[in-house]
Amino acid sequence: MTAEVARIEFEMQTPLWTGGVSQRGDLGVHTTGILGGMRWWLEALLRGVGGSAPDPVAHPSVFDSRHGETGGLDPASLLFGATGYRRRFRLMVTSKVSQAPVDKVEFRELSHPVLNDRGQPVSNPDGTPKLKVPTWFFNSTPVKGTLVLQVTPLHEDCNAPLVSDLLSFMAKWGTLGARAQMGFGVAKAISGETGGDALLQFLKDRQGKNGADGMPALHQMFFARVAGRGGVVLDDRDTFLLKHDIRRLFTNRDLRHEVMGWVDRDQRQGARIHMSRPYGSRRAIRLWGWVPERSASGKAFDRNRDVLDKIHAYFSSGRFQLESWRECDSPRDEVAKRGESPVDFFDRLRKEAWQ
Repeated sequence: MTAEVARIEFEMQTPLWTGGVSQRGDLGVHTTGILGGMRWWLEALLRGVGGSAPDPVAHPSVFDSRHGETGGLDPASLLFGATGYRRRFRLMVTSKVSQAPVDKVEFRELSHPVLNDRGQPVSNPDGTPKLKVPTWFFNSTPVKGTLVLQVTPLHEDCNAPLVSDLLSFMAKWGTLGARAQMGFGVAKAISGETGGDALLQFLKDRQGKNGADGMPALHQMFFARVAGRGGVVLDDRDTFLLKHDIRRLFTNRDLRHEVMGWVDRDQRQGARIHMSRPYGSRRAIRLWGWVPERSASGKAFDRNRDVLDKIHAYFSSGRFQLESWRECDSPRDEVAKRGESPVDFFDRLRKEAWQ
């Protein structure tokens, strides 16, 4: 395997969450969030084709020399590292960025009663109904501008084109960096983008019959582009209006929390559905996510009837309209072929132009 250095330059289309802790903003773009996202995506792609990609939290990978050169590690760990095994590449970031302040988003006109676990309204001490005002806070300042990601192999077996393909795919269909659920991280490659050949071959070679086991997987993901109906120009508030509306589609509390996430004091679960802030000349919103076949607690539900059909139907009227919807072997996808395999789905996505 060649040890050539790969470089991709990205232009941020929505602000990038840097990973810094300063409330006044941190112009240094940290690699931690980008690397975490890279591993998340590679594992999701592997699970989609039935490859081995265990939960890195529940089952941390540990290199075991008794299993030979690979140490019994899964494919993602062989690239990103594990206990006793070094990551195969170094990721360096060079950026030209400036602060991109974002304001608190609040919808007082959408206030609604707070319900307890039994679905009953909660009252204030004076007996008046307790109301929840949909509000989102941002305690740090993201950045805008360009960044160059440089991939330097650290070992002769490093597949640098694979890493470049992964970054290119993330920018085309997902995000870079952290807090995608808050609209951050849409990026467009302006130089050095790769076409996905190495990543496609990687997935073909690692197809199997492993289940997703409730973890993110390509064959359970969808990718949509949303615009304002009738030429309505969208702004940042529309991202959170859309988030609020989709959350309210699910009247079942457990299902709502499963799909859209929840926070309760020191406990939380991240959202499965992400939506960007508006970007580009048409001020479109990128909507994407994954819907498993059962909840984190093991409860089964109909992912099509209970979740995806509802989200898709939401765009048939109202302020927002669908411009495109991509999903593996689904009638909701206007260009999908019947019986499409996850590998063919990836191949189709990698060939599409950036949206």
